Amino acid sequence: MNLILNAVDALPDGGSINIRAENREGSVRITVADTGIGMEEETRRRVFEPFFTTKANVGTGLGLSMVYGAITRWGGSIQAESEVGRGSTFTNDLHVADRPIEHKRPETDHADLRRGRILIVEDEDFVRGILERILNDGNEIVTYRDGMSALAACRQDTFDVALIDLGLPTGNPG
Repeated sequence: MNLILNAVDALPDGGSINIRAENREGSVRITVADTGIGMEEETRRRVFEPFFTTKANVGTGLGLSMVYGAITRWGGSIQAESEVGRGSTFTNDLHVADRPIEHKRPETDHADLRRGRILIVEDEDFVRGILERILNDGNEIVTYRDGMSALAACRQDTFDVALIDLGLPTGNPG
């Protein structure tokens, strides 16, 4: 998701984003390419560093470092290629499991399949909507667009989990 959102940000005057998946020998390659503004070489070298951002007052610089961390923890790799004025391409290689994952049933039929109350604080409608759809399966979802409204809700109610956008324009609730 971070790769796609960054690609959207790189297209202030429009353009295209191409997402491609290829089955390779023992791995899958996922490529996210845009025709946007591109990056200078120094930016491209630092793009996966935590807290590095070119988006003054908007980004936290954590998105691509989280992508890098997740992919490398799974034993994969990610590379960035870019040219100013010609766009950027992020290539992710991930290993494919050599056997299907076995889903084990709980030892008892009385397993605690607890559902929770989830607070989502996100100012972007698109991102908030995706999170709601993903987490809605049996959970109670409460959403806010700004930190102050969410903070007021937390003073009156409790939640099991809170997902809070770190770059809210009106401040974070806490």
